[in-house]
Amino acid sequence: MTDELKAAAQAGDRFANIILMAYKLGGWGVLALSLLVALRYVWDERALTSQALISELREGKQAQIEVISQNSLALQKSAEAQQQVAKAVEQLTAEVRRR
Repeated sequence: MTDELKAAAQAGDRFANIILMAYKLGGWGVLALSLLVALRYVWDERALTSQALISELREGKQAQIEVISQNSLALQKSAEAQQQVAKAVEQLTAEVRRR
């Protein structure tokens, strides 16, 4: 994540330099145009980042659901095994009482 933050900071520095240069070269009109272009770029990047995050969350949620399903199945098998052991103990107890 720190690499992504560094890249974002570098991109921000580049935009700041471009905007300053645009103002020096062309005044307010060029500055306004460059700000609109910068906002468009930031908006597009934000949308792409949001889509990537949503995709990662969906994948994570799917993996979490699979783990929960596996745990549920394991608990069910454990409960069945405990029931079988309990029945076997009851049968042994009944047989010992008969003798």
